[in-house]
This record gives sequence, C-alpha cells and structure tokens, in this order.
Amino acid sequence: MALVSEKRQLLPNISELKAEYLRKLNELELEKEEAEYYQRSYKRKLEKLNQEKRNYHTKITELVLKMTPNQTEESSSDKSFEFEDCSIPFQNIESEPKEDLQEKEEQEQLAKEREALKVLKEQLEQDLSKLRREKHKFSVQKRISMQSQNKIADSNKPIEITRNKILSKCGSLDKINSSEATDFEQEKREIEQVRFTLAQKQKILEDSYKKVQEERAILEKEKKDFEEKVSCFDKGKSEIKKTIPKMTPNIPKSPLRFRALNQSAGKLVF
Repeated sequence: MALVSEKRQLLPNISELKAEYLRKLNELELEKEEAEYYQRSYKRKLEKLNQEKRNYHTKITELVLKMTPNQTEESSSDKSFEFEDCSIPFQNIESEPKEDLQEKEEQEQLAKEREALKVLKEQLEQDLSKLRREKHKFSVQKRISMQSQNKIADSNKPIEITRNKILSKCGSLDKINSSEATDFEQEKREIEQVRFTLAQKQKILEDSYKKVQEERAILEKEKKDFEEKVSCFDKGKSEIKKTIPKMTPNIPKSPLRFRALNQSAGKLVF
C-alpha cells in the first residue's frame, strides 16, 4: 500500500513535467517557424536582387552594342572602296547638319540612359544595403534561436533525468505483489459502487423534491380557490345583512352604577 500511495504522489509530478516539456517544445517550434520565415524572405529578396543584376547586365550590353559601330556596314564600305574607282565622292552639303542632329539626339539618348543607369545603380545599392541589414538581422535571430535552443536543451536535461527516475520508480512499482494490486482494485470498485449509490440517492431526492414542489403548487392553488370562496361568502353575507332591517329591543336601561359594573366585568348592558 505504501508503494501505491507513492505511485499516486508521483503521477501529478509526471503530468507537470510533461506539460512543461510540451510548452518548451511548442516554443521551439514557433522559433523554428519564425527562422524559416525569415530564411524564405531572404531567399526571395536574393532572387529579386539577382534578377535585377541580370537586367542591369543586359541593359549594359545593349548600351555597349549601341555605342559600338556596326561591323557589317564597315565591311560593305571596305568592299565598295576596293572595287570602286579612286574618285572623289560627291558630298552633299545638306546631309552634314542632319548627321549632326542625329549625333546630338544619340548623345542625348545616351545621357538619358546613363542617368537611368545611375538611378538603377543607386536603387541596387539601396536594395543591397537592405539585404545586408536583413541578412545581419536574420543571422542575429538565428544565433538567438540557437542560444534559446541550447538553453532549453540544458533546462530539459534535469527534466529528462527526473523523468527517467520516475519511470524507473513506476517500473519498480509495477512489480507490486498481486495481493496489494487486488486490494487497490477492490477499493476502487467499492468507491465506484459508493458513487453509484450516491448518484441514485441524489436522483431519488431530486424526484421527491419535484413531487413536493408539485404538491405545494397544488396546495397553493387550492388555498387561493378557498380564499376566493371565503371572500365570495363574506360578500354574500354582507349583502344579506344589508337587506335585513335592524330591530332595537325595548329593554329598559339599567342605572349608571350597575351599567359601569357590568361593563367592567365584560357583560353587555343596554
């Protein structure tokens, strides 16, 4: 029986340790989900930065191709120079200002593209700085989460030790003699039987209370009906008295002295 009582005392400690272990496990899972969320956001931003880098490189290559002269035109001009006679070509005076205008337009376009590239470069630098900050923040949070995990693991060590001790004690308690186990089961059955009988008695009392309440309601109703009948009877009696004429008997009055004596004695004297 002493081992049974010890087992009963150890059961709430096991439940408390289990609840604390589950709470810390939930905290770790939440921190893990938060770290995964920051990792996913960092990956998305890194992919966005790589895409912007690729776009930037393509734009630079396009600009370089625009700025370099066309090789096909040069080759065709060389061939024409080889086969043509060495004569002075005809120069149109009106074509020169048009070429100057085209050069100016190209220069303006190049200046605009350079400004756009500068803006893109500044934006990329800002995005890179943001990504560096977020990376640093993510690394700090990861370090904090690792520290918290280590702390929880350190705090769980004594819990695991106590849990193993309790489990070992429970294993030893399972080796109790069959007689003590049967006594415990018998007590449990007796307690259940007492509870069942108490529940039956409570149900009987509730039924009797309901019956008493019903009888009380019936008595109240009968009392009310009786009072109504009495009031009706009193009303009829008063009406009958009103219809009967008053008769004054011709009895000679007694002297004052005898009248006072009779009144003090409680007699009715006219």
